[in-house]
Amino acid sequence: MVTMEKLGESRTSKKLGNHRVEVCGKIRKYFYYNTEIAREEIATDTYWVDPSYGTRSTKEACNAYREYFDSNGLVEVEVGAIVNG
Repeated sequence: MVTMEKLGESRTSKKLGNHRVEVCGKIRKYFYYNTEIAREEIATDTYWVDPSYGTRSTKEACNAYREYFDSNGLVEVEVGAIVNG
């Protein structure tokens, strides 16, 4: 969860271990290894997490991002609902 907090607070693109965030205006794209698994729209306090990955570690990363976003009061939307950026 510490990794998610550091990435979520970042105002610039950043990499921490196997995780990274790309900040594109009001959109933050979260990657695990080289795969985008979550996206946050800062202006509307919404996010999506892509649950379609089959590996255990990726599912754990997706769940950790979901927990982080939920704990910060963001609202989950359908995958792909946040497309800009």
